[in-house]
Amino acid sequence: MLKETIKTLNIECIGGFTAKCADPIIAHINPSELSKRDIFVIIKNDNTIWATKAIQENIDSNNIKWLEITKNNIKQRKSFLARKACYFEVTKGDLFGVYLISEDLILNNQFANAQSYIKFISV
Repeated sequence: MLKETIKTLNIECIGGFTAKCADPIIAHINPSELSKRDIFVIIKNDNTIWATKAIQENIDSNNIKWLEITKNNIKQRKSFLARKACYFEVTKGDLFGVYLISEDLILNNQFANAQSYIKFISV
């Protein structure tokens, strides 16, 4: 779904992925909210990180609000149960929460898998 969104909006980027909301507090309080909080993350040509909510009513460039996320607002998280899963936390801002890098990735020489993305975005 990310690739279609990037193509529709004609966004130039060097990479990107869909991040599934994995916030334990939201999962405990209201599990149905998790999928509504998924985000698209893109890495632009200037190495800045931008994100937007994945689920939106209609996708066009006029109504999508992309937010820049600085690397100092991203912290890598670990799971004792799923050691190979790539989790990260956005610590501040409108998109704060814990996310899991999904299989919806843009793969290339620089970003060959989810591990390469987590190394790039976390400090």
